[in-house]
Amino acid sequence: MQHNNLKSYARLIQLHLLVPSIQKKTRIAIPMHDRIEVVDVGDILYLKSDSNYTHIVLINGKEMIASSTLKKFDGFLPHEDFIRVHQSFLVQRKSIIEYQSKKCIVILHNQTKIPVSRSKKAMVMQYLKKFIID
Repeated sequence: MQHNNLKSYARLIQLHLLVPSIQKKTRIAIPMHDRIEVVDVGDILYLKSDSNYTHIVLINGKEMIASSTLKKFDGFLPHEDFIRVHQSFLVQRKSIIEYQSKKCIVILHNQTKIPVSRSKKAMVMQYLKKFIID
């Protein structure tokens, strides 16, 4: 009985991911295999797609595997805080410290290297140009 309740609640969370609200999200409930974990959106460093699952890496180094697709997270998380740099990666904007155009990667503040796809390169450059001092 308790397993069914958890399964029903996880489904509700997944449905909620499909319908973004107008308010900026500060916390998110992550549906996982056997539990639901609530984290602060600001604690998320990046998300990586893995078929129907998403690896979520937090600033403190903790990694979680959510039973939702990256597309659902992309639709739910605030776009002013996260940028889709690749079909498989969604990155917290403020964690980007470097962009290497020849290698097409961004480097995050913890030195993680994330690939930038050719189709997302212009969007990444547009974001970074806001910080260039002329």
